[in-house]
Amino acid sequence: MKRWLFVSTLILAVSTSVSAGVITKLDVSNVDDDSIQIPGPVVDGSKTEPIAIGAFASSFDRNVVRKGAGGLRNAMVKGETLAPDLDLGGILAGALRAEGETLGLKVITPAEASSPVWTVSGTIRDVIVDVQHMGFGTMLYYGYLDVDVNVAREGAAPVLIPVRSARMFVLFNGGMGIADESEQALKKLIVLGAQKILARANREVFKAPALAAVEQKAATLKKVTDQETDLHMVGLSGSTAAVSPLAALLEKEKDENGRASIVFALADIGSAEVVPLLAKR
Repeated sequence: MKRWLFVSTLILAVSTSVSAGVITKLDVSNVDDDSIQIPGPVVDGSKTEPIAIGAFASSFDRNVVRKGAGGLRNAMVKGETLAPDLDLGGILAGALRAEGETLGLKVITPAEASSPVWTVSGTIRDVIVDVQHMGFGTMLYYGYLDVDVNVAREGAAPVLIPVRSARMFVLFNGGMGIADESEQALKKLIVLGAQKILARANREVFKAPALAAVEQKAATLKKVTDQETDLHMVGLSGSTAAVSPLAALLEKEKDENGRASIVFALADIGSAEVVPLLAKR
């Protein structure tokens, strides 16, 4: 009887520990990651009209963090669900305003608009973060943010830009649950998604030119794993002048993590001339 009582207690403890948690707030204002943070502008926003960030609706399953693999190592990994009153669309809109200003774009509120401006709004179609325990406290997170972005301007037809921003993050856990790490991965995904939405919209619609200082960074890149911030800035700038030096760097880079970072930057630039190069990988 005592043996069965012990087993029942253990099963209850395990089932309780792996039940889904609830994310009640997300502060994306301070994401500590050199691979996605940018210290200053990458484009000249004075060369285009101001940009107002509108509303972002949500149309997705709110179970945003899920177990990415089975096995004993992942037995205690639990999912995370967004609280019913957590407005992820509002959080993304706030990230777009903050990241837009950092990128160098002239971001204003709709109330400040006194002349024709671009308005960016849309719908979050999906957001997922898969988590897998790799052993010894190492947590592998792979996630994506899927957004239909609408860019509109008075007197012009609206432009629909579908954006799926995906990335893998490695975080470390010292025990006592992984809720903090899972939320950190989700915050990184939102900040990165905001950057990629604006970079893509700028490339296709706004046309703010890349700053010369950022373009020059492409020629000075040597050890990618030590210069991830500069590489990320070059990619977000959309500078087609950076394609050739980045392509040459990709051919020489031996570290697979470094090669992946170069591919991300080339994808952000979005030039058609990189397609044959990337197709060879």
